[in-house]
Amino acid sequence: MQEIELVARSGSPVRLALTFVVAALATGIGWLALLPPWEGFDETAHFSSVQQMADTGTLPIFGKSFMSRDVVGYRQHLPMPYSSTPPFEENGGITYQRFFAAPVTDEAKLALEYPRGFVPSDQPNWQSQHPPLYYAIMAPVYLVSAEWGWPTQLLLMRMISWLIAMAGFVVGLVGIYRYWPGHSREDACAVAAAWPFLVPMFFPEMARLGNDSLCLLLAGAVWYLLMRLAANGARRRDGILLGVLLGLGLITKAFFLPIAAGVVAYLVLRRNFGIAGIALLLAALVGGPWYVYKYLAFGVVTGAYEEIVLAEQGGLLGGLAAQFSTGSLVHGLAGIVATLCRPATWSLAKLPEVFLLPLVALLLLPFCAYAFGLLRTRSEDIRWAPALIAGAVVAGLVHHVLVRIALSGIGSGTPGWYLHMLAGPLGFAYAVGVLRIAHRRFVRRILPLLGTYTVGYFAVVSWIQLLMYSGCVAKGGTVKYYALPTDLSCTSDVPELFRRLSLIAEPGIGLFSLVVGIGLGGFALASLWTRLTDNEI
Repeated sequence: MQEIELVARSGSPVRLALTFVVAALATGIGWLALLPPWEGFDETAHFSSVQQMADTGTLPIFGKSFMSRDVVGYRQHLPMPYSSTPPFEENGGITYQRFFAAPVTDEAKLALEYPRGFVPSDQPNWQSQHPPLYYAIMAPVYLVSAEWGWPTQLLLMRMISWLIAMAGFVVGLVGIYRYWPGHSREDACAVAAAWPFLVPMFFPEMARLGNDSLCLLLAGAVWYLLMRLAANGARRRDGILLGVLLGLGLITKAFFLPIAAGVVAYLVLRRNFGIAGIALLLAALVGGPWYVYKYLAFGVVTGAYEEIVLAEQGGLLGGLAAQFSTGSLVHGLAGIVATLCRPATWSLAKLPEVFLLPLVALLLLPFCAYAFGLLRTRSEDIRWAPALIAGAVVAGLVHHVLVRIALSGIGSGTPGWYLHMLAGPLGFAYAVGVLRIAHRRFVRRILPLLGTYTVGYFAVVSWIQLLMYSGCVAKGGTVKYYALPTDLSCTSDVPELFRRLSLIAEPGIGLFSLVVGIGLGGFALASLWTRLTDNEI
């Protein structure tokens, strides 16, 4: 593959990479501080699992674990995310718009502050399908903050989860910087560091309470080891460390099954059979018992609740024979790409899809260049590793699309945002693609435009989300689009916005951090494009 070495004219790429990291850290803190309770994906269930482990010392077990009464009781007096299906206002609780349309009651204020303790409700905890490692790590954080109000407690828990994710992101970048296979490692590191601002769904996915943050940390460490192995040669300790990390990933989330498969496939392509065997054996020893238990208890290796339900209904092939349609498959696959790019929360409110197209173009253009470059790359080259690892995860997502079609005939509902767990290898692949095509005149013009649009899109969506949290903007009709008010005066009333958000979030921290983070990220991205387009390549 042709290597591209840039002559620095627009500042140090290392400083750019550090700027991106600081900007991403600030943006994530701003995002999570402004999230009302439970607006992060599946946070009600993740919190219940953490609380159960902290207060009772028992593992969440699928079919035997239930949502906390604290979480169920919250929706009796306080606003919840919008429903994912029409009518969106029927979300099992109170919408933001209804909540702020009347004076806040004393019962609501009391519900925000009362001390918590795990008591099971009668509602099943569907996220008890997951292995327990993340919940065990977060249990002490919950205990420290159990007497705090909801917004403050969730601020701490989300913050710790976000720092775990950022640690994984940085570890992956360090691997790229130290072991990039060529002369432009600093530029590659800068491009990879821009990933959160190039694909801004990174922030809603990771700046919340959820086990994907720990997955990113472990996957980032795995990526660092793979890059070191490719650069320095395989050593037995690499197999040991890879095996332990993959095993820990397996007891964090079932997504590490395809990640482990991709890693082992790459080691086999390199003919590192001994290292692959050691890694596979240790991963099986550390994480395997959980999946053996799942298979014996439910007949499904992953333990995913939808697959358990499908198995009870006759299996995947039977369901597809009755429900499959090409349209549902295409819809599901398109949804994976859209949800990888589009910043959203559990309310799943969005702008019309046409506004998303530049983000998709910015995502796919470098990845297509990366993929075409693989055709002339030796199979043992590190450039193959992202394709194998991400390809295995994408195969798992496609399988989930088929599962959903077999269950209901509807292919939508498979989130692509899980791929952000692979920010290390995907950032590497994205950098390979950008550096391959950065010398082309068309690319020199289009990438800065697409990047500027993407940061602007994220800023606009962030503002509309805040308006939704404050009750100014709703989610209504028969589609998932934002519903703007007839009186637009509330959209510019910042003091009232701040007052309302102060009840259910931490705007004092969030607004400042979000503005600084997005502004700094936009500046760094402009500097990166200037560097790439101003240099002779």
